[in-house]
Amino acid sequence: MKSHRRSCSSALAATLLALGSFVSVSVPVASQEPASATKATTSRDQQIAELERQIAELSRKLEELKRMPLQAGPSDGRLPDAWVRAFRWRSIGPASMGGRIVDISVYEKDPTIFYVATASGGLLKTVNNGVTFTHQFDRENTVSIGSVCVAPSNPDIVWVGTGENNPRNSVSYGDGVYKSTDGGKTWKHMGLRESYQIGEIVIHPTNPDIVYVGALGRLYGPNEERGLYKTTDGGKTWNKVLYLDENTGIIDVVMHPKNPDTLLVAAWERRRDGFDSYVGGEPPEGYDGYDPMVKWGPKAGIYKTTDGGKSWKRLTKGLPTSHFGRVGLDYYRKNPDIVYAIIDCQTIGTGLPPGKAYLGVVGEDGQGGVRLRQVTRGSPADKAGLKEGDVVTHFAGQPVRSHK
Repeated sequence: MKSHRRSCSSALAATLLALGSFVSVSVPVASQEPASATKATTSRDQQIAELERQIAELSRKLEELKRMPLQAGPSDGRLPDAWVRAFRWRSIGPASMGGRIVDISVYEKDPTIFYVATASGGLLKTVNNGVTFTHQFDRENTVSIGSVCVAPSNPDIVWVGTGENNPRNSVSYGDGVYKSTDGGKTWKHMGLRESYQIGEIVIHPTNPDIVYVGALGRLYGPNEERGLYKTTDGGKTWNKVLYLDENTGIIDVVMHPKNPDTLLVAAWERRRDGFDSYVGGEPPEGYDGYDPMVKWGPKAGIYKTTDGGKSWKRLTKGLPTSHFGRVGLDYYRKNPDIVYAIIDCQTIGTGLPPGKAYLGVVGEDGQGGVRLRQVTRGSPADKAGLKEGDVVTHFAGQPVRSHK
């Protein structure tokens, strides 16, 4: 509204300036003939009258704008649907290589504020919805992060769990958990120094002193400082509310959207050796060359508490019966009775789908047929003598035109 007022005022001033300029130029000189002077005076009077009319019209519009109320935005705060349809996903940074992003935590009361945790590049914060980022957590003992969580009730309270939670051959370990009470400007170490890798952190929605930390533990060996830890005094003291064994840690924790004493926890057993596992050799079924030596375990699985961690129940109904691997969990907020779980288990990817034929090749469309890019050792294709690079033109007497 202010911009409209400025523009009208500017137009009025410009009109007055034009009038003054016109008068100074158009005054007849004494040497003109009387008839000419009369004609010039008439023309000048007409132009003055026209300009006065325009000034009066602009003044009227200016007063209307001054009296017009400011228009408020949408009452629900949402963008118009037409605007949303025009949006397209794009990268918002960092502009240079940022490495692996392991966690994001959003302050939901103002979602323009969020934190991005990296595997080996520290912590990034934005307060303008990702237009710019500020590096944080640059002066602590490590820049490897497994989890970050901003308190739902206070954007200045932020927790960071150090140590990347992925079992890579290039993983960096951490030295416990840190807390900030000034929005990430400064940090204080809050313990769990021997946890090595942190899987997840969740904070109570209304009481930021209640925090749960899922400690994943050492990647290259056993240790006791694994499991789910809880503090009720902002990190001054810790209670290990779920411990399974020295090999099984916690990779994920989710809190019920309506009942903060109800939590689901994903436990995971994984361990690397001192090498790149099976590189150069033949990995067993279900593994690839860069997998950790152990990625499934008998105590891995999904556990539930309804009393803030005092008691636990392992969930089994409708879930895989083989040993669990890594699990990702989340509640459906509109209906928390619905829970989503992405589960790796010992039998995943093994055996044949019912009613499906198995040849044991990976192919791509080639000239006149399908070119074989890979032939699985011991497969029917391998036993039939097919080799990588072969082009299959016919199968069972029928021409082969596509690998799909």
